[in-house]
Amino acid sequence: MTRDEILALKPGPKLNRLISETFFGWMSDGKYSWINEDYKAPDVDTPYSTDISAAWQVVRKMEQLNWYLTIDPNTAEGYEQRYSVGFVYDDSTLSDEELNPLTYYQHYIACSPDEIPAAICKTALLANLEKPKKEDSDGTKN
Repeated sequence: MTRDEILALKPGPKLNRLISETFFGWMSDGKYSWINEDYKAPDVDTPYSTDISAAWQVVRKMEQLNWYLTIDPNTAEGYEQRYSVGFVYDDSTLSDEELNPLTYYQHYIACSPDEIPAAICKTALLANLEKPKKEDSDGTKN
């Protein structure tokens, strides 16, 4: 999935399922059920993109991957209240050459307060798409 395709996603079932598959290891078995390697569950559409408490599960998962949420007010007088939502990568094991400062800014989305859960989901997907690569001991990037 490309950056533009991620940004075009609307809050709802498609975005929620993409989050479930990308970050929580769930896959649809084609029979309206979700499975992972250990468990099968009924098709529950966790509202990651519309409910802040569900979106917070994505935040916690991203923290395990060294990505940290930032939500900054972005409001000019006379305009509707807006926020910049995004993730910043923090891994002290990467060198300055491996961390691209522009990566941080590519993961921010401006949104209204009601759109914060969807922005969390989209920026998590963007961060996953463009995550920094670490070198293994054999010199290959993973």
